[in-house]
Amino acid sequence: MTPISWSLLPFKASKKRVIPPDPKGVVDAFARIGYTLEQSVADVIDNAIDAEAKNVVVRFFLEDSSIRRIAIVNDGQGLKDSEIDAAMEFGRNNKKSGQSLGKYGMGLKTASFNQCKSVSLLSCTEKELAGRRWTTESIAAGWCCDELDKKEIESLLTRDWGLGDLRSMGRGTIVVWDNLNTQRLDRGHADIVSSKYLPRLQKHLGLVFHRFLSSGRFEIRVDTLDAKTGMAGPSNSIFPLDPFSYKRSGCDGYPSLFKVQMKGLPQLNLEAHIWPSNSNDVGYKLGGGRVSERQGFYFYRNSRLIQAGGWNGWRESDAEPHLSLARVKIDLSSAFDDVFKLNVQKSGIDVPAVFLDELETTENDGKTILQYVQKANDVYRKGKSEKTAKSQVVPGAGVPNSVRRVESEDIGSASKKATSIAVRWKKLPSKIVFSFDRETSTIWANSEFKPLISNNAGSVRLFNTMLYLVLKDIVKLERLHETHIDEMDTINNELLAALGEH
Repeated sequence: MTPISWSLLPFKASKKRVIPPDPKGVVDAFARIGYTLEQSVADVIDNAIDAEAKNVVVRFFLEDSSIRRIAIVNDGQGLKDSEIDAAMEFGRNNKKSGQSLGKYGMGLKTASFNQCKSVSLLSCTEKELAGRRWTTESIAAGWCCDELDKKEIESLLTRDWGLGDLRSMGRGTIVVWDNLNTQRLDRGHADIVSSKYLPRLQKHLGLVFHRFLSSGRFEIRVDTLDAKTGMAGPSNSIFPLDPFSYKRSGCDGYPSLFKVQMKGLPQLNLEAHIWPSNSNDVGYKLGGGRVSERQGFYFYRNSRLIQAGGWNGWRESDAEPHLSLARVKIDLSSAFDDVFKLNVQKSGIDVPAVFLDELETTENDGKTILQYVQKANDVYRKGKSEKTAKSQVVPGAGVPNSVRRVESEDIGSASKKATSIAVRWKKLPSKIVFSFDRETSTIWANSEFKPLISNNAGSVRLFNTMLYLVLKDIVKLERLHETHIDEMDTINNELLAALGEH
């Protein structure tokens, strides 16, 4: 039997048909992509950074003990009326520069429709006001985008957002989410903002934008406003969470730079780090959770952190406890966009197989990446097995002299070799009552809570003394294991709960 020849030429067409997408189906699909609230907010903030904003405010509007509206406001360069349609178009290729944080022309729309059924974009330049609104209903009616009334736009732009009068400044943009998706945003008591959404936003935004926040060129604040009374809640600043913020490497010879060369691409640098074992640094904990899940690759694109951990299939497990100290910093330029695929939520990278293959052979000064991973494993195991020997400590500055004398007398001559532990106050991230800096032997108390204790100096000294007494058996350890770190976290949470009642 003669085999049939298969032609690989394109199929012939007889005519063309226009088949428009089903509007409702498209919006439903976008809403199911799977953004978290903090990922959606971060996607909108990307546009603010591209617009050269210096400040962003994320505001939750509360009414009848429920979250009714979320606004994300920035003081960056605004959009002209001729530009705002392009910003609201789905999948519009705006020919963004290689330094832009935007990628697909979909972020504002997909991020918004994951959280709401109505998204408004209002903006101003020195000479123009512009405003548009998408709703699920207007899209279903045939992709009809609402053009907002100029007086409404001006009214919102001149409101107090904590950024100055945007209209008078002639720059700024507001994104407003209305008709929120109740399955994503709990319609419970207003306290859910501070107890649930604020900690998640602080953690995520502080992490993905830590380079921008640390440089001082950019600030993010989150606040609430009672829509009925006009009363504003406290403004919460987002602090940077740097996953490479250790003061001293966990191993000599690291960080080490590995260079990966893939055909047709520029050289890609991999900066391999090993954290010190038993660290209690906020940069290691990264807001809590299983620290072992933070091992692996940290991909940055134009200084924004895209992926915070995971081995992208190079290793069988992304959460092997013995590799908790291993973190690899990788900066991707726009030259890698076509091969290192960014997911829609900007939370992960799909790496090419050739990259994983090259990891097996790349080396630096005779060290391979496989040896790096083994070294991180060794440092972790050594830290776990070392004896938690105790040294003598005595209270230092910040604790009353009378207490210091009693403690010194109790330990006798050993006090000459004892470490003096000071208790001082400074601004710390919200939700942290205290932290311990081993290098300076200082317990830092969060000055945010000082007014709650008392303006009376005696009350502050008493609090300092109690804090020292509660922590002294932990801070005297030469190394802190995970159980001790967990104990400090528990103490912090208990103090936070007690202070919250006041």
